[in-house]
Amino acid sequence: MTRPAFKLSAICALVLVLCAACGSGDDDGLDVTTSWLGPLRQYERLSGEDQYGVYLRNDATRPARVLRFDIAPAEITVSTGSDLNALSPAAYEELRGALVKALARQIASRFPAPAASATGTAEKGTDSYVLRAALTNLTIKRVSRKLGPAGLRDLEFSLDDSAIEISLHEQRSNARRAVIVQKVGGGKLRWNALADRFDALALQAAEKTAEARDGIDKKANAPEKPAPQKTE
Repeated sequence: MTRPAFKLSAICALVLVLCAACGSGDDDGLDVTTSWLGPLRQYERLSGEDQYGVYLRNDATRPARVLRFDIAPAEITVSTGSDLNALSPAAYEELRGALVKALARQIASRFPAPAASATGTAEKGTDSYVLRAALTNLTIKRVSRKLGPAGLRDLEFSLDDSAIEISLHEQRSNARRAVIVQKVGGGKLRWNALADRFDALALQAAEKTAEARDGIDKKANAPEKPAPQKTE
């Protein structure tokens, strides 16, 4: 990602936060708005409290049952209090890569990919889901005084105001069926400690993803509602 694109990501995150504040008084549906995924008025809370938790899309369409998860590249937005010039594009890509690798390890451990059927096709009524994750509102400060571009070990990271936001998309329709909003916390960390924190956060995310999977499958397996009978 180029530096202008990285700065645009931070600006977009700020705009979403401001929009959340403006829309927090809506009474139509669930009154939760996240900084990355936006308002969740079309969702119902499966678990959690405040803005954190697991949410399922609340509509009449029947989701596919979950066959497997594919992990999309992660996104990271930074707070307005960060030193945007401290993080080089290469370091930013390394940071994103570390987060998505941690998620992929934990998801693969929790949800091992099923073997292909004899026909090479998925079981009827099942589908792959795409997991898209963002770490929001990360604060970055340069602490090293060495000359030249800063690497991840030259930086200090603060997660106090951060969250991990995850969306689960049905691959065949791209419909977003579930959302996970996870509190982060953890104070100020250097790179080695942040990498370990990513693993712990990914483990929590995998547990919440299992909860969302069960909720999606319950909706998928629910009996069809009989069509209303026409009156003469």
